[in-house]
Amino acid sequence: MVSTVDAERTALVERVSGLATAYVSAGEPPGLPDFIRRYYGAVAVDDLTARRMEDLAGAARAHWRLAADRAPGTAVVRVGNPNTQTDGWQSPHTVVEIITDDMPFLVDSVTMELDRHGLGLQLAVHPIVRVRRDDTGRLLGLADEHESGPGVCVESYLHVEVERCTDSESLRDIVTDLRRVLDDVRHATGDWARMLATVRRVIDDLARRPPPVAPDELIETRALLEWMADHHFTFLGYQEYALNDAAFDDAAVDGEAVDGEPVDAEPVDSHGADSDDAALDAGPDDTSAETLAPLGDTGIGILRGRTQTDDGDTFAALPAALRARARDKTLLVLSKGNTKSTIHRSAYLDYVGVKRFDDRGEVVGEHRFLGLWTSAAYNSSPIDIPVLRHKVASVVRRAGFPPNSHSGKDLIAILETYPRDELFQTSEDELYEIAMGVLALQERRRVRVFVRRDRFERFVSCLVFVPRDRYNTGLRLKIDEILRSSFNAVGSEYTARVSESVLARLHFVLRTIPGQVPEPDPTHLETTIAAASRTWSDDLRERLVAEHGDVHGNALARRWADAFPPAYQDTNGTAVAVADLACLEQLLDRDETVLRLDPPSDGGPLLFSVFGSRQLALSDVMPTLTNMGVTVLDEHPYRLQLADGRRVSIERFGLRAALGTTIDLAEVRAEFEDAFGAVVRGDAENDSFNALVLAAGLTWREVAMLRGYGRFLRQVGTHFSQDYLASTLAAHPTICRLLVGLFTLRFDPDHHDEGAEVSTQIRAALDDVTSLDDDRILRAYLHLVEATLRTNWFQVDADGMPPYHFAVKLDPGRVPDLPKPRPVSEIFVYSPRVEGVHLRMGRVARGGIRWSDRREDFRTEILGLVKAQMVKN
Repeated sequence: MVSTVDAERTALVERVSGLATAYVSAGEPPGLPDFIRRYYGAVAVDDLTARRMEDLAGAARAHWRLAADRAPGTAVVRVGNPNTQTDGWQSPHTVVEIITDDMPFLVDSVTMELDRHGLGLQLAVHPIVRVRRDDTGRLLGLADEHESGPGVCVESYLHVEVERCTDSESLRDIVTDLRRVLDDVRHATGDWARMLATVRRVIDDLARRPPPVAPDELIETRALLEWMADHHFTFLGYQEYALNDAAFDDAAVDGEAVDGEPVDAEPVDSHGADSDDAALDAGPDDTSAETLAPLGDTGIGILRGRTQTDDGDTFAALPAALRARARDKTLLVLSKGNTKSTIHRSAYLDYVGVKRFDDRGEVVGEHRFLGLWTSAAYNSSPIDIPVLRHKVASVVRRAGFPPNSHSGKDLIAILETYPRDELFQTSEDELYEIAMGVLALQERRRVRVFVRRDRFERFVSCLVFVPRDRYNTGLRLKIDEILRSSFNAVGSEYTARVSESVLARLHFVLRTIPGQVPEPDPTHLETTIAAASRTWSDDLRERLVAEHGDVHGNALARRWADAFPPAYQDTNGTAVAVADLACLEQLLDRDETVLRLDPPSDGGPLLFSVFGSRQLALSDVMPTLTNMGVTVLDEHPYRLQLADGRRVSIERFGLRAALGTTIDLAEVRAEFEDAFGAVVRGDAENDSFNALVLAAGLTWREVAMLRGYGRFLRQVGTHFSQDYLASTLAAHPTICRLLVGLFTLRFDPDHHDEGAEVSTQIRAALDDVTSLDDDRILRAYLHLVEATLRTNWFQVDADGMPPYHFAVKLDPGRVPDLPKPRPVSEIFVYSPRVEGVHLRMGRVARGGIRWSDRREDFRTEILGLVKAQMVKN
């Protein structure tokens, strides 16, 4: 049964095939329609529909024409940017076209090389096609899918589209590198059977001529080689090496002749081989002339044709302590190469060396295998893998824990999950020390670092344990930087393991230069990483405990440490957070707003914070702050959520006082906070009079009193606006404070005084006012205060709260320019919600209450009614 997707793909491919057939020209290889069917037969429908039919047909036809001539055992590679004008089809991406014999690892190796060039993959088409060619490699046409025989070739056609690259030199480099990778693949896969036969020969040699090593070591080495040959190791290269004079001794090559004399040079292995002979477990201490030289033409796979060593890779270049280990009677060497594989997987090559011994039991060289461990080597239990099982058993035996004990099971779990590459390369002693150190952590939330140095100083392996809840990309980058700096590394790689444990494990492999690897103090290294791994919440907890004690500090930390969002942590230190918590704690059980004005830090702006159970609308806050005489420079809102789901908010504003205003924060902080809160609650109006809080150092109620007098002036006919009245008062803060002082002296029951002396001071100060309008406004205020007979301003209710409204009884005869007729007495009432006036035309008078819609001059309306009433009377 054909699926809908398959039917759709078939229909699309038939359309492309039909379109391409119309453009077939004489001389082209026959069979293009059938080739197109095979070419796009497995491509996703989405990839086909995303492109024009003409471009699909042109791409397949171009690939088929490119395959017209190909010599056996070679690859055809073309990289370019096709366009309609020159090629008849186009692609928005750079196109890589390859024709080669079908081999394993082709697609992985090619895409890996393109990725190394930084070119992201956009499309990959990879049909495997049987074709017929003549003896010269000329394409004769397609063969049947199961046809075989002379002239029939099974070929891989790779059409890969990557991010567009237009630099001609870069395109040439890509072609060169792809040819090199394809040669590597050809050599590695072509010599695979020979490498497998070589492994078996080495196994037989070890049985026939046992080297002078411990029996267990010999058994495990042979078992590992057999295990590798059983599809657990991807063999990519092999070469036989001789140590020093053994290179000239035919007998040292097991009877094989060595052509020519080896020299002290081996080209750097651009094919992924281990280019640094420091990787080899050989090299004497007593001579600088010794070197490990490849024997004749023993190289196969990616080491095919290697007959020299690099001058810089002689053992004399290694530290003496390392060269001294060259002739150790150890049979097996497991390590990593210096370069990454170009085949199958982008990983550093695994190196397996088996030392060769002469009849006297001395080390004379080695068998070197390069390749990659297969997935089975990483997924199988180490107790099922030769050599590893011996290491694990040795560590468990030395630990001495009963197998079914808690510690015994934990130790087994540590070894089972130990980084597999490390398990291969780490000695039993090193593995025991590190495993016991990991076991000693016992799920404690602390930082530990375990360091293992490569015996040839080409890399340093670091196992780093950090609390899981602290692990993130930022911390990993910090640790990487610390380790690279500490060990003078030239490169690094990492893997991470995050499980149900409270600890996350990071494994760093640092690439180093032999002889240039420092030895940092392990304790200092752990301390440095621990400091880098500390979170903002950790610092907050520590500060809370320091300031509030262990019990209360930890209680606050449990409630608040994880509530602050990342944006808050990025812009605020823990000292600020502790101060904020003092305000936030007040919000938990009641719905109110807490305010705080802080001094500037490091020359920055004033900081005004609004704490509330809900965020205030910015459209309300901005005018309020502006009316209070400050400029808002920035705003940072933060929303905090506690573990129990409760939410609170912090809105932080950067403020700058008006030009020419000097603020003594100790004097005005409380007044500013109270004034803003009064506006938010609706107890005070939001207008320019509020600037007097900072300009004159008044409280919001004192400002409300001056605002009330201003409203009365408006009712009795002044032509000055309320904003002008406010700005005039702000421009003369000394007189403004004196007016408030005069009012207080006259009516505060605790300080009753007519205030003659203060009135004299005000009049003296008025003589220095240069503006006529300012003088008129300030004198009007003075006259109103002096004309006031009584007020409710200093009354308090049963709870000690002052009145919500401001009421004054005035003597109209002492108010200049008051419209006639003048009442005998007048009472004016002001509040943010209502204003009113009571005009009494005699000691005994009748009247009533009237609501007016004339907000700006309702007194005029009332005065008119009074006149009419007087006529009636």
